[in-house]
Amino acid sequence: MAYQPKKINIDTIFFGGGTPSSLTEKSLTTIKNSIHKAFTIQPNVEWTMEVNPEDITTELLNKYEALGINRLSIGIQSFNEDELLFLGRQHTPNMIHTALNTLKNHPKKWSFNLDLIFGSPMATSDGLKNSISNCLRYEPQHISTYALTIEKDTPFGKQGIQTIGSDKERSHFEWIIETLTKKGYNQYEISAFCKPNYECKHNLSYWTFKNYIGLGPSAASFYQYKRVTNKPSLQHYLKNPEPMLCHADTQTVPEKTLQSEFIMSHLRQLKGFEISSYNTLFKTDFKQQYQRSIDTLLTLKLIKPVTHNFQITKKGLFFLNEVLMAFI
Repeated sequence: MAYQPKKINIDTIFFGGGTPSSLTEKSLTTIKNSIHKAFTIQPNVEWTMEVNPEDITTELLNKYEALGINRLSIGIQSFNEDELLFLGRQHTPNMIHTALNTLKNHPKKWSFNLDLIFGSPMATSDGLKNSISNCLRYEPQHISTYALTIEKDTPFGKQGIQTIGSDKERSHFEWIIETLTKKGYNQYEISAFCKPNYECKHNLSYWTFKNYIGLGPSAASFYQYKRVTNKPSLQHYLKNPEPMLCHADTQTVPEKTLQSEFIMSHLRQLKGFEISSYNTLFKTDFKQQYQRSIDTLLTLKLIKPVTHNFQITKKGLFFLNEVLMAFI
């Protein structure tokens, strides 16, 4: 009798990276059946689908509900037309309102996230307030806010486009935090706010150093302390669809790199991490290993006094890169 390996338990599924909402019902059904065949899916699985506002219709929602999808992440980015045009989005503010009204009026009470980008060159305080107030109208359980970053090799970078600058960006981010907190949202991760008990379980798997498997071109995986990324070519992936984690030559991440990644991922959460968990995993003493870095960060008031937990301060929230560099 052939050996049958034990199936991996899965408690989150996330369809993202591109436009998964363009998949047909037949394609989604095929993928779903393949996932159920390959893995053991937990009864309370969180299944998120990224979707663009212009794709949301009652028919689409009915299809998703029938498949078992129970969470949507909607890339609205902004409720301001000039910002949407700058970002190259295909939807308008009116299309966003139409989509969100369709969602709210659907018989199923969806759990959904709204994605926002702030800090674009034309961003203003009034524009930010408009976007946030419109988001809150629809009472999403989860809101993600990302500061626009412009890399030199991207189209924006090559055009010499600049963001609004660090001071204005910080001011806008502080206002976002204050406003959403007053409205009952908990900032549990640097870029993520949620109503009680609506944290994104899938994203938390990244920030708590849990295993995840990426399927598809360019998809990344982290499993049993091995980290690999599939090749970007679709044609290559179609010929070799198995995860690169299955390859015999996959290398375990060096321990020093794992230690840095453990710290960097956990510090994206505002609660930080228990020092004992680091010590147990790496069989070392965190305080002793990083005493010099800890002393420097304490002096700069970027971290809280180190007892059983390691956390950044409110100031550290705005200088997270500086904090993380201390552990690289």
